[in-house]
Amino acid sequence: MRRNKLVKLLASVLVTSMILAGCGKENGPQADQAAPAAEDAGSTVENTDSESGESQDLYTEPGTYPIVTEPITMSVFASQAVNIIDFNTNEFTAFMEELTGIDLEFETAPQDAAKEKVNLIMTSGDMPDIFLVGNSGAVPDETRFGVEEGSLIDLTDLIETQMPNFKKILDETPGLRGQITATDGKIYSLPFYNEAYHVTLSQKMWVNTKLLEELGEELPKTTEDFYRICKAYKEKNPDGIPVCGGTFWNGDPTAFLCNPFLYHPGTGSPHGMVVSDGTVSTIANTEEYREALRFMNQLYEEGLLYEGSFTMDGTQAKALMASDGEPVLFMAGAAITSFIDSAANPELYSHYYMLEPLTGPDGENNATYVPTTAAPAFAITTSCEYPEAAARMVDYLYTLEGSLNAKSGVKGAESWDDPEEGQVGLDGNPALYQVFRPYSLEPQNVTWQDAGVAYASSVFRFGEATDPDLDMYAPEGLELLLYRGTHDLYEPHKPTKVETLPGALKLTLDESTSIQTKSVEVQNYYTQSKVQFITGALDLDADWETYTKGLEDMGMNDLLAVYQAAYDRQYK
Repeated sequence: MRRNKLVKLLASVLVTSMILAGCGKENGPQADQAAPAAEDAGSTVENTDSESGESQDLYTEPGTYPIVTEPITMSVFASQAVNIIDFNTNEFTAFMEELTGIDLEFETAPQDAAKEKVNLIMTSGDMPDIFLVGNSGAVPDETRFGVEEGSLIDLTDLIETQMPNFKKILDETPGLRGQITATDGKIYSLPFYNEAYHVTLSQKMWVNTKLLEELGEELPKTTEDFYRICKAYKEKNPDGIPVCGGTFWNGDPTAFLCNPFLYHPGTGSPHGMVVSDGTVSTIANTEEYREALRFMNQLYEEGLLYEGSFTMDGTQAKALMASDGEPVLFMAGAAITSFIDSAANPELYSHYYMLEPLTGPDGENNATYVPTTAAPAFAITTSCEYPEAAARMVDYLYTLEGSLNAKSGVKGAESWDDPEEGQVGLDGNPALYQVFRPYSLEPQNVTWQDAGVAYASSVFRFGEATDPDLDMYAPEGLELLLYRGTHDLYEPHKPTKVETLPGALKLTLDESTSIQTKSVEVQNYYTQSKVQFITGALDLDADWETYTKGLEDMGMNDLLAVYQAAYDRQYK
């Protein structure tokens, strides 16, 4: 994990020159701006590395930069993103080295082989000081290498004493501490957290407003309205498709059509599990779920629900939607771009907007909410001589400035800057920043983009300066389109008494082993039976008892017990 120092020296000089030219301060704006973050958090620690017993003279005051009084070297394993040429000569790497005083020596592996490489590294014992892998998932397994073998250090105390920025994030983000806490109550990795607002409420239905207007109908509010309009459309257009879905992103219409009957945890929930008052249960065997399936079966039997709604992929969906006459009235999907090519069919694209969640016969009205899942992105191994320095370095990346510098390039006219007076963000509030370098998958060597850690909350994402007069149906207006529909139509129906079982539950080795086979069998049975009930291959009266008995026989109750224990451990 060593390399040519001359190359790094030249890169560091270049970045240092840029910083000095841009701000005229010895340590650049980051040194001045990052210090108050630690002070505001009330962090008071001694300058002694808790793991290595390094001299107090090595470290500067917490919250100031550089971190160390003399250069140190730290080996880093990273997943090699296709759009980053070389971490070792990357401009942002050089910036971080200049800022912190830490010489970063990178070893990488291609993304598709990174997890395998990590396991080989950990079992060989020749570990790097830190893992910094973005959202690739290539951090060592915390149960094995943290809880069981102790090769990863517990970060809990370092977060409290050395990481004021990340500690503030933990305190202000509900559920995040639980997501990153291991089964033994310790924290072995720090997250890549990207909260895309519209993704948290992405079980959507879209409506062709042009076709609806031609029918002389208003937007449906209830399941009764929805059924009546579908019937009217089919009678007027026998070759038309009233309701459609597909296998693309949340194209399965089940969740949207279930939510008027009971809260559906999302089609990505493998066992239909929800949490209410701290109790884990499943919708899969409930009477309300059966009534929702009955409604969908009615739509299917009467030719109102497209027969390919559970098999059609995105390419096929785009071809179908672009057919003559705009045949589809209602289409399920998280984003309109999953089933319409905006560049090829701009007029068709402009005809669709999100449909507000429907109200069912008993007054139920829900929007599926799936919280953001944190991806493990950073860990410190027991090989690291300077864990305090590693923690303080990564804490900078959890600031607004650090995040933007890593993603877009060091602050300046070619990357990003503070907002101008009067600029507003996506949500109409005052903007937090403006970006000049657009995100790209093209190879570059200026930024880390998504290769490090990140905390991109909805507030952060909404904070980018956005033209308030931007056309939502222009290609560059997609984020605005998704934001407005999600905020206006779906956010008001976000549940308050029930939630989707978090997807980041941590299982012990014994728990994972005990349910491994049962989990797969129950998932397949639950999802396959759903389609069979909707299409009529199974009868909702004659076959329901056999179906629920099958769930029990395959181990649904065992799954519930394990997930209840895991939920209690992390969130209670």
